[in-house]
Amino acid sequence: MDCLGSGEIRGCMFAGLLKHGGSMTWRPAAFINGEDGNDLLEYAFLAGLLSLACFIALIAVGADIRSMFGVLAAEFDKIFS
Repeated sequence: MDCLGSGEIRGCMFAGLLKHGGSMTWRPAAFINGEDGNDLLEYAFLAGLLSLACFIALIAVGADIRSMFGVLAAEFDKIFS
């Protein structure tokens, strides 16, 4: 969908550019006042925080998991040897 040709500027991802006679004109006020990328930025920030929390949780319980698998491996060695 071409929002520049439709005459609808509000909600257009190209709201900072207006087409006038084949040339593009810069409208910085539309980019400053626009909210086109805010949702994407918020989701990216949330995904970053979530991955950081998972990384910290894995570091915190990593030694416990490693020792648990060590005990399990020793038990299997006892059973199958």
